[in-house]
Amino acid sequence: MTGTVSGLGGLRLPVPDPEAARAALGRLGFTVGPALHEEGALARPLVIGAAGLLATHGDTPELVLVAEDPGAAAEALEELGLNVPAPRAVETTLDLPEGDRVVRSRELRLPADRVAGPGLRLRARPLGESLLAPSWADHPNHVCGVAAMTVAVADLAAATEVWRALIGPERLLPMADSLAVALHGTLLILAEPPAIPILHPQAGRPDTAPAVAGITFEVPDPAETLALFTARGVEADGDANTVRLGPAAGLPALEFTAPDEEG
Repeated sequence: MTGTVSGLGGLRLPVPDPEAARAALGRLGFTVGPALHEEGALARPLVIGAAGLLATHGDTPELVLVAEDPGAAAEALEELGLNVPAPRAVETTLDLPEGDRVVRSRELRLPADRVAGPGLRLRARPLGESLLAPSWADHPNHVCGVAAMTVAVADLAAATEVWRALIGPERLLPMADSLAVALHGTLLILAEPPAIPILHPQAGRPDTAPAVAGITFEVPDPAETLALFTARGVEADGDANTVRLGPAAGLPALEFTAPDEEG
């Protein structure tokens, strides 16, 4: 059973100082979303297009994936011989300006060591759509969404089998040292640590490269994005097509590019 995952719902990114990370992203024009309470913890996400990035403490990042039926995803992974926990009910309370909003969903949570990294959370209803509220989600950078993301995996061959079960072989593109996974609207690049500096030179040496090495965002006009960064005192390299920033505040290297007209 394949093809159970349809898209990217968000990213949980461990950083040394979540407040510093949120402040850094705020200077880039991202919107700091409402506080949310989940599993007894309080956090404050940032909205990235239709996906939410949650800067948190922790050891490893987690990708939040959209899966209409987390149970079917569990069955697909069990066929690989993986020990998969049963999906469970999750409840998240969002502190929106108009009042609290409770979002309920089913979630299959897979630790990094089960799927060769990063950790996965498959949700029938991701938070991204609930976080987008016109009353506060507008921001000057006009980010349209996450175009691409590069993440490190412990074992590329094992990770490939996991993603083949979750998304189907037709949406996988194996390359020499990496695997491209075509999620809806986002290209996810998986690579083992030695290949990360080749894909993202700004990420550093293989032994120091972050688990999430780079994120590429789509913006309507990279030149306007560069002008915004310059006005806010943010150091960035760029041209009319792409704006690049090195890692800062525990965040990965970031790029801002115009949408692919052919895509």
